[in-house]
Amino acid sequence: MTADEAWTAVAITLVVLFGLNLILLIVLTQGPTLWRWWTERRQRRIAAIEAELDRKSDELQQAIYEMASQLRMDGRQARQDILREAYWRSGRAPHGDG
Repeated sequence: MTADEAWTAVAITLVVLFGLNLILLIVLTQGPTLWRWWTERRQRRIAAIEAELDRKSDELQQAIYEMASQLRMDGRQARQDILREAYWRSGRAPHGDG
């Protein structure tokens, strides 16, 4: 190994150690702040997901209610049609039709 290679290796080692020390300094001094930021970010994301789930749940509940109402009206209409058909086949008029 030549002197230039040795100095290059020393320089690279110093740069890497400086970088590691800088990262360690940031973590030690800003660690609680970073942790708080990360926790708050995670809580915001969870809250957004929960809000979206609540919205979708409300939409689904409304759709189910509308389908149940439509099914109830369809069932009522079908019963009336069946009764009208039965009266018509028997030759009698249902009450209210004259």
